Amino acid sequence: MKILYKITLVIWFVFFTGVSCESTSSERCNRIYCEKWSLIQIIQGFAEPEIFAENEIVWKFTSDSILTIQINTDLTDKSINPFSNGEYNYYLSQETITIDNEIFKYVLTDDTLFISQDVASDGPEFNFKRI
Repeated sequence: MKILYKITLVIWFVFFTGVSCESTSSERCNRIYCEKWSLIQIIQGFAEPEIFAENEIVWKFTSDSILTIQINTDLTDKSINPFSNGEYNYYLSQETITIDNEIFKYVLTDDTLFISQDVASDGPEFNFKRI
């Protein structure tokens, strides 16, 4: 009985420390909404990739399903960025993210986030860096 109790305590400890979104300097949260994301590049079809400097376009996902996009630069008429300043609703699932009823695939790594939509049919791919 004591062994079962200890195993249960260990499992709860691992669970709560593993899902915590508190970030220290030595550990990073692996959730999409723990940090701000700087849009680095948009690729779409055969067009030249559109490249942005860090903090020119910032996306902030909140845990209550609100995406805030802040554009800190003047975009040219040739920009392929489909989003503007503002707030958008989003829904996150295991492999997809829905932003204002548009479904995208996403891949999250340590410091990068890739969001794409039907790239084979010239859909956009957004590349982000954690800031």
